[in-house]
Amino acid sequence: MTIYRQIANPNATNSELDAKIVIKHPITQFEWAVTDTWDYEKETCVNFYEFQNAKDYAQIWSKESKDPIYLWKLTNANPIKWMEVSK
Repeated sequence: MTIYRQIANPNATNSELDAKIVIKHPITQFEWAVTDTWDYEKETCVNFYEFQNAKDYAQIWSKESKDPIYLWKLTNANPIKWMEVSK
């Protein structure tokens, strides 16, 4: 994944302010999800683009929760339960 970064002009003119670029990521690009339920629930999951970010989040959440946390690999069909994250 390519990350685009641009520094804003502190003395921007109106035309420069009007030339904003909005980058939107379609939800289908998410690759990983974290839930606290055995069954995948799209409404309550937290989505991530990168595996490491999802894993780090799941590890922190597992320390705060008494229940296990699950890491899912998102697919075009049903998500695949990838791993259970425990304390």
